Amino acid sequence: MNVGAPEEYNLPLQDGLQGQAIYYKNKFGEVVLSISLSKSGTTEDLGNGVIGWLPEGFRPRRWAPIPCMAGSGTGSATKASANLNLQTDGRVELYTSQGILARSIIANGSFLAAQ
Repeated sequence: MNVGAPEEYNLPLQDGLQGQAIYYKNKFGEVVLSISLSKSGTTEDLGNGVIGWLPEGFRPRRWAPIPCMAGSGTGSATKASANLNLQTDGRVELYTSQGILARSIIANGSFLAAQ
């Protein structure tokens, strides 16, 4: 066990999403977010909008974008860049360009916490 390691938490997700979404805050007030998600039981697009929520104490000081990769999940290995937009009220929003089919996403990034 790493005594100095920060505690990891599961990100509360929008219904229908499956995979891993964890976050933690280090001793410098930096929050690290690691996400690998897909929509469960469907071939629907994840779409743009809220995918999860960060609790108080783990929210960004100001709007914070984290680049991510979106996959179509069709077996063609089609990938496109997208963003996770982290809002000061805790919303974690997925934003893809118009016409991009996103059935899965993967992201890893960090930002300074408001508190």
